[in-house]
Amino acid sequence: MSHGDLGPWNTVYRNGLPVAFIDWDAAGPVDPLLDLAAAAWAFVPLAPPEQLRETGFHPVPDVPARLRLFVDAYGLSDRRAILLALHRCTLLAAERIKYFPGYRRGGGRLP
Repeated sequence: MSHGDLGPWNTVYRNGLPVAFIDWDAAGPVDPLLDLAAAAWAFVPLAPPEQLRETGFHPVPDVPARLRLFVDAYGLSDRRAILLALHRCTLLAAERIKYFPGYRRGGGRLP
């Protein structure tokens, strides 16, 4: 099972350490590698340096090193497998947007 929206916003922390995940309303079956990729986007985080600066990262982290650490901590034997999963993950996220409440094709959100 996948959490479906795993990120710092759905993590409970105590003394700076994660202790629980909350908000399981998007949970469902998914390829575990895709779930890992989605978590990497949020927790590493995977974003351009300028976006990381704008969101308060000073200094900007070494994103490739953080991704390697994240994948190694998970125990993924083939690090390169995460790259395709990261790509697939973003495509699936874009596809899901079509089904968000209030979305309509060609016009974004409904008033």
